[in-house]
Amino acid sequence: MERLIPVINRLHETFARCGLKAAPVDLPQITVVGSQSSGKSSVLEALVGFDFLPRGSGIVTRCPIVIEMMHVKESEPMPESVTGDAYVMFLSRPGELFTDMEVVRAEIAAQMDKVAGSSKGISPTPVIMRVFSRHVVDLTLIDLPGLTKVAVGDQPEDIEKLVREMILAFIKRPNAIVLAVHPANTDLATSDALQLAKRVDPSGMRTLGVITKLDLMDDGTDARDMLAGRIVPLHHGYVGVVNRSQADIAASRTIASAREAESSFFSSHPLYASSASRMGATYLATKLSGLLMEHIRACLPSLRSQLDTLLAEQRARLDVLGPPPPNSEGEGAGAALLQLLTRYANEFGAALDGRAGGAAATRELFGGARLNYIFHDVYAAELDSMTPFETLTAEDIRTAIRNATGHRTPLFVPEGAFELLVKRLIVRFLPPALACVDLVYRDLVTLADSLQGEELARFPRLRRAVGDVTRGLLAAHKAPAAQTVKDLLAMETSFINTRHPHFVGGSAAMEQVRRDREAAEEAEAEAADAADAAAAASSGVNGRPGRDYLPASSFGATAYEDPARGGSRSSSQRRPGRQLPDSPDRWVNGVLLGHDAASEGPATYSTNGGRGIGGVSSHRRSRAAVVGAPPSGGANGGVGRADKRKQTPRVTDSDAMPSHLTVRGDEPLSDRERTEMDLIRLLLSSYFDLVRVRVADLVPKAVMCFLVNKAKSSLQSELVTKLYARERFSELMAEDEGAAADRRNTAVLVEAAEAAVAIVNEVRDLGTDALA
Repeated sequence: MERLIPVINRLHETFARCGLKAAPVDLPQITVVGSQSSGKSSVLEALVGFDFLPRGSGIVTRCPIVIEMMHVKESEPMPESVTGDAYVMFLSRPGELFTDMEVVRAEIAAQMDKVAGSSKGISPTPVIMRVFSRHVVDLTLIDLPGLTKVAVGDQPEDIEKLVREMILAFIKRPNAIVLAVHPANTDLATSDALQLAKRVDPSGMRTLGVITKLDLMDDGTDARDMLAGRIVPLHHGYVGVVNRSQADIAASRTIASAREAESSFFSSHPLYASSASRMGATYLATKLSGLLMEHIRACLPSLRSQLDTLLAEQRARLDVLGPPPPNSEGEGAGAALLQLLTRYANEFGAALDGRAGGAAATRELFGGARLNYIFHDVYAAELDSMTPFETLTAEDIRTAIRNATGHRTPLFVPEGAFELLVKRLIVRFLPPALACVDLVYRDLVTLADSLQGEELARFPRLRRAVGDVTRGLLAAHKAPAAQTVKDLLAMETSFINTRHPHFVGGSAAMEQVRRDREAAEEAEAEAADAADAAAAASSGVNGRPGRDYLPASSFGATAYEDPARGGSRSSSQRRPGRQLPDSPDRWVNGVLLGHDAASEGPATYSTNGGRGIGGVSSHRRSRAAVVGAPPSGGANGGVGRADKRKQTPRVTDSDAMPSHLTVRGDEPLSDRERTEMDLIRLLLSSYFDLVRVRVADLVPKAVMCFLVNKAKSSLQSELVTKLYARERFSELMAEDEGAAADRRNTAVLVEAAEAAVAIVNEVRDLGTDALA
């Protein structure tokens, strides 16, 4: 067991010798915490056995002092230059032995000035000293600056905060044992040391209390409740000590005589005599030594694991930082440059192909997965949300149909109107397609920047040059990709393929419109029947006439199959009003061509849908639905002849024709216009869906072919062509000073971790005897 404390001491020395301000792993240690007036320095000197700490006003201890006490057995000889029973060595001055404690005190002060400055500032860099003596136990303590409230002299105004932060940095480590020093003549509940210990160790499992100045308590008071842990309980309890007074220090009273006086005080005191064997500096040293050894044994497995992890991490980081770059401009620098360029290009391609490693591969979408997300979750979703008639109004369709007929009165829906409108719809696919190209381009630029990791970060000029070349290459391939997307949409508008197998076609569209119209009118008739039946039932009169029905249409009263009732229904059984055709041909002749099945002349319709000699034809009436023409009056458009003559422009009038004619949206549709509108909407919707499927498939292919794949395949050659030049080797391979310092620090950590692992493995090699 005694071998464990020297192991930790050697770890402290190893890390300090490597220039580390603090141990990179959590070493088991005892930290001494107390206020300036608590007697902390006297406790440490009593444990060591001689005066060695600097004294003065304000904060004297301005950095941690690691005190490694090594017991020298009687059988072991002292060095020849040592005449007494003890000597001191400092890690910063290897090979020098100090036997004069005044010189030791001066050396500690000089080293504190070296690490913390000559002013009253503080520093976390420790001063490490080793005490070899026949009168000490194997123990290592860390003396921390005393807690203070007010800045004295030229101390910083925030000295209290600085000291507390330093102390917390040491005692918050799970492997640190806190030795909290508190004077007996003040209330334990106000102890600054215990307050800090409670913050990092609420259960008190790794805190040991020391009660000082028991001989200075007022008459009639004692510290039994403190020592018994009834006020602030601690797992390791409390130990009472009696230090030298200021008069004893001034009189140069030795530590040995002070220990004898302390022992006499406890053994003769009526209240403390029963526990005298568990009091005093001697017992405290023994208890601390045993406590530290037990703590080291418990922490040793986790300490070995921490060191192994530290070594692996620092070796990996050193591999990333790489060796120092060649200083010459010869083949060494060129080979290093070529290796960096090749590795960067390969990582770019691997990220796009889904072969990227590292934390990003499991934390978020990366590389090619982001492009897939753009194609399917952004671009395709945008296309799916588009509808053909978002920007195409009924007035636009009616205007296109009329303009396509020119001066003629058409017999069928003009194809020119369909082509004009469908091209207008196809053009709407261009902005999302170009946005898709831009999104992919920006994502590739972001990917290229993210791949410029720590390797390229070592060479700032090379990193900037690689970024510029990569962005230039991506921009050069973006333009052809965008032009290809424009050409794809131009191809779609250049030829409207109405014979595409997935296009609905004219005949199928007309049949669909007819079926939809029949279903709508049948539903209207059934709703009217139900309304009449409900009205008759409520009035109690059968056969009561209901509302006025629309007059019979031009198709006449013909028999037709009523699928809802499973049989034929004659014209006398049907409701008067709009009648349904009995075949598609009759529907086309009656609606699209304007002919009755039994008539060769054009059918004319009255304004209420009936047929009459004096009525206005549907085509002629639709021609009147333009801005500039007088609005129809009345519910049925019927007005007096005199009023019509007043409102209708005359041909002889100079302003009979307005300069701009547009279709009015408030004009009711005729039967023919309604049918034309339904038909052309169906055709446009079918072709719109057809083009949407094609561009959703072709645009990502064009982006991958002309932007992504070409950039990936040509990146390495572009980098080598633009950057691999002998005259630029020294410029591009100039390493950043911060990267060079990082490599040096990492190399130091690797060296320290390797030495620490070797030290800890010695305990393992010794077997269980070292831990017994």
